[in-house]
Formats: sequence, structure tokens, C-alpha cells
Amino acid sequence: MYQTDLTETGWQYITKVLNLQERKRKYDLRLIWNAIFYLVKTGCQWRMLPLDFPKWQLVYYYYRKWASQLDFDLWLEKLRGHVRVKRGQSMAPSVKNILADGGYRGELVDNIRKKFGYVIQVVISTYKKLGFRPIQKRWIVERTFSWMDDNRKLCRNYELTFDSAEEMVKLATIRLLLRKI
Repeated sequence: MYQTDLTETGWQYITKVLNLQERKRKYDLRLIWNAIFYLVKTGCQWRMLPLDFPKWQLVYYYYRKWASQLDFDLWLEKLRGHVRVKRGQSMAPSVKNILADGGYRGELVDNIRKKFGYVIQVVISTYKKLGFRPIQKRWIVERTFSWMDDNRKLCRNYELTFDSAEEMVKLATIRLLLRKI
């Protein structure tokens, strides 16, 4: 049992969303999920997963399968909506723009808008003389970065591809949201 293991509530939610077909498996899918969450949290290499998890090749197989089918996107969207409704918010997020500080200006903003279709809203502090003051909506971004940095796989970019790094962020977010249901 690891700190990263799914809670019973989290596993029930994943089972419901996955719509799992009951069939005989050598390893329970919950164990696969626990191994993936362990990897994201600890930052270990696939081949360094502890021996009480299934072989790393099997865990990686499921990771790649779910990532290539865009399952993580679907699960993340459903889970985010579920958590928002549970908290009395609307299912859709209120912030549609990406909030950033003054370092994200110019060509970078244009490239992100063209490549991904995101609108970046640059928020600049006016409190330089008064010292630190949280900037209203931007504090949400800084807090989220702090939550993500709690996962060793995300505190540095160890991934070889942008897609793999993006999947690790999705998994960390899924894990975070599962703890909130």
C-alpha cells in the first residue's frame, strides 16, 4: 500500500467512468492505475516501478493505450465537471483564458494562440512598491503550479515528447481531482 494508491471512492468513480467489462485479468486494473499514479508522484522511471506492481511493460501498455485513445482527456473532463458540480459550481470552468504573468508576452502568446487556440491573458502586478500581493485570478495559476510540482514527474520535464509530458500533467490532475470527490 502506497500513499499514491487509489481510495475506494476514487476507484469506484474510475470503474463507473471506464465502464469496465467484467472479464478475467491477470492483474486488476486498479493495480495498473496505482502503478501509474506512483510513477507520476515519485518520478521514477517505468523500469524502476516496485516489484509489487505488475511488470512495467504492462503498466506502460495501458498508459499508452489510454493516452492514444484520448481516454485521459475524457476522464479528466468528466471528473472536473463532477467535482465542480459537487462544489456547487457550474460544470463548465469560469476561466476560459490562460492566465500568465508579464514574462509571457509577444511571440510566445501568438504562437500558443495559433498552435493550440488558447487565449493568454497577461496579468501584470501593480504592487511592485508595496511588496507581494496575490493578483486576483492569477493566484489560481500559481496555486495549480504548486499542486503540480508536488509530483516529482512534473517538477522537471523528464519526458522525451511534448505529448508524454502533457499526459503526465493530465494524470496528476486526475489524481488531484479524485481526492476531491
